[in-house]
Amino acid sequence: MQPSNSPKRWLKLAAIAFVVVCLFVDFLPRHTCPDFRYTGSDPSVPVWNLGWPLALFIYDPEHGFQVGPFAYVLLPFQFGGLAVGLIVVAIVRRLHNQPMQRTGREALS
Repeated sequence: MQPSNSPKRWLKLAAIAFVVVCLFVDFLPRHTCPDFRYTGSDPSVPVWNLGWPLALFIYDPEHGFQVGPFAYVLLPFQFGGLAVGLIVVAIVRRLHNQPMQRTGREALS
């Protein structure tokens, strides 16, 4: 039986925490005036700003979904961070599962 603080468990918890934080940052809704300007926007009409602390998307009932300027920076950064994390996990697993090669005197005995 593995102890409850095994590396695999911590790795899964870290991955889940990363995804939850990204979803929180990307989709936290706030019903206020628009955080950014878009064609047809009216600052006096409240809309749904999706994202925190800066809106990445806006849902305006009259104009539909609008993509904010920060979405083009933040979303690729998040996907890149997730991809790098998955690559590191794959490399560590491969190295961990590889049998150790004996060298020198250990191989002769």
